[in-house]
Amino acid sequence: GKGTGGGGSVEPVAFIVIRNGKAQLLPLAEKEMSIKKLLDFAPDVIQKVKTFREKREKKKAQEAGGDSGTDRGDVV
Repeated sequence: GKGTGGGGSVEPVAFIVIRNGKAQLLPLAEKEMSIKKLLDFAPDVIQKVKTFREKREKKKAQEAGGDSGTDRGDVV
């Protein structure tokens, strides 16, 4: 058998940050962009992802259970 090989890589060139309802493109090519600056945005990004997931899971639970959105509480 014959074969060929190849290689490639993927390298991020920018990050999209959403803060206070506004999207901002932060290219990594800028000299002033540093890991510290990116990490400054991390808490906001993590919170937005967490909120999104919670809303999605709540919606799925309501759809699956036929829940009308009222809080019935837990029965033990």
